[in-house]
Amino acid sequence: MTGCTEPTVNFRTAEEIHDAITIGWNLGNSLEAYNGNETFGAGNTETELAWDNPRTEKALLERVRKSGFNAIRVPVRWYPHFQMEGEKLVVDSAWMARVQQIVDWCMEEDFFVILNTHHEKWLESHPFYADSTSVLDIERKLWTVIAEQFKDYDDRLLFAGTNEVHIDGEWKTVSDEKREMQNIFNQTFVDAVRATGGYNDQRNLIVQTYYCDPVYNLQGFRVPKDSATGHLLMEIHLYQPSTYSMVGIEKYWGAEYLEDILQEPLPDASNPVIAAQGLTKEMMEMYFAGKRANAEETDEMRLDKLYTDISVSIKPFDLPVILGESGASRWIDMGAPDTERNCRIRESRAYFYECLARTAKRNDFAIFVWDNGYMDAGEGDEHFGLFDRMDEGKDDLLTIRGLMKGAEQAYEKK
Repeated sequence: MTGCTEPTVNFRTAEEIHDAITIGWNLGNSLEAYNGNETFGAGNTETELAWDNPRTEKALLERVRKSGFNAIRVPVRWYPHFQMEGEKLVVDSAWMARVQQIVDWCMEEDFFVILNTHHEKWLESHPFYADSTSVLDIERKLWTVIAEQFKDYDDRLLFAGTNEVHIDGEWKTVSDEKREMQNIFNQTFVDAVRATGGYNDQRNLIVQTYYCDPVYNLQGFRVPKDSATGHLLMEIHLYQPSTYSMVGIEKYWGAEYLEDILQEPLPDASNPVIAAQGLTKEMMEMYFAGKRANAEETDEMRLDKLYTDISVSIKPFDLPVILGESGASRWIDMGAPDTERNCRIRESRAYFYECLARTAKRNDFAIFVWDNGYMDAGEGDEHFGLFDRMDEGKDDLLTIRGLMKGAEQAYEKK
């Protein structure tokens, strides 16, 4: 096995691995990519370029490690890189080799590594009993292949069963059927991995709530049955507050920046991103009026309350929590002039990430920030770059330093 130390038989528990994670980083969409034109075995590794990022190089991972991150989440879209040959599921050998190469590079840098199935639409868009026979059969066979490939890796490698199972446009409370299908997906994943034996008998496995949602869909979540004791974790995702992190109604965050927030022109309600949220000019006016009237309740206080409430809700499941995706889109280009406004927007973003890391760890969440390599700014929620995949000299060092400052916070057990 390339790039891995000799594994031990007695793996650290899920809690021990969780506590050893200082702060985690996402490789973004690099291995999740799919441009819709591929056929099995025909140059599939070129999908790595589909999101306008270059092929991942070891030098990038070295930069991430030197910056202070000690864990990495590697999202992988396995379809169309597999096909059924009769009753057998076969993963394209070139794609498997590429995934393994990146995992090995991460292990050489002594990262904890989360390997998952990400945006598998054949599963994620089918949380229905009527589809379950075929979907579960593929899930079981795919995870059997993945688990067999990596069964001898040590306890720094974790598997995560699904990503954000959901129906497009439906993200709040959903039906009991859909939440129960998430439970079934989780159980199928755990059973498939454990059945492969080897060090997968004790490998730490990560299971999800429906849509990785910690607010609306905790109800009905069930901890899978597991032949191993103490080797399961729960994964949630948070991009909150969405007004800042995703939609950009606010370009700043934090009590120090309240006047900046309130002095900004009201966003254009015809902006496609804002319109997609159903936000009118009147609704935004009411939002900012409320923020002015309740200035004593700061952004920091609201973030802390949100995370504390989630922590209390999750506690009965008695699983260590991975915050698998988090962060905020960028609202000013990295290369924009250093005007007072632009500098304060950048400083605010760095401060938000500092508070994000600190608040997560204070609530005992192991946090992984999302990074899709996009270093520019613009409409929408896809500008999460921290490390410039094209030019090392253009990394967002201000935000990275904020993250590392927040990550100094020790985990607090509730």
